[in-house]
Amino acid sequence: MSKTVRLLVLSVLFGLLGVVSVAYAQGVNPFLNITPDEFVRRLGISASRAVTPLMAILLYASIVMSFVTMFGVPDKQSNLGFMMVFNVLAAFLAKIQFFYICGLVTLALNVTLMVVPLLVAGMSRGEPGRPPRSLATGIITGLIGGAYFFLCWALVQANPAFCVSVGGVDQAFGPFL
Repeated sequence: MSKTVRLLVLSVLFGLLGVVSVAYAQGVNPFLNITPDEFVRRLGISASRAVTPLMAILLYASIVMSFVTMFGVPDKQSNLGFMMVFNVLAAFLAKIQFFYICGLVTLALNVTLMVVPLLVAGMSRGEPGRPPRSLATGIITGLIGGAYFFLCWALVQANPAFCVSVGGVDQAFGPFL
């Protein structure tokens, strides 16, 4: 098996870890049965008590800055643009709370919001003698993602009383998803 095929299979299996779980087989996933009205409500600034308005604004800023960074990546480095698309998707999933807010998958999404833009800023190459256009925007996007990650961890995920009141042990996904 070639290295590319192994990498593709490994990434698909890793991606399925966040999507497929034993809990999905035990009942209906309330996050997959979202009506359009509920979807629009979750995109609002004060959609839930888990995501404060400041955290929602940071997510919106992360989405906008991710697009700016993605368009600032040089044409010959399309893999970095795809990384920023993944960052937009992670911010979008965090905003609509597709996964349980106190779970490990949400923690991984929040870390992604901080790490991926910084990786893109560090990996992009500009013309000789000039920094790339995506350098400053990538750093700013990473700082915004880091602020959201810290706020979400400090206010929500590190607070066991809040996680139990939101769903915690009674949540259909269990304490880890």
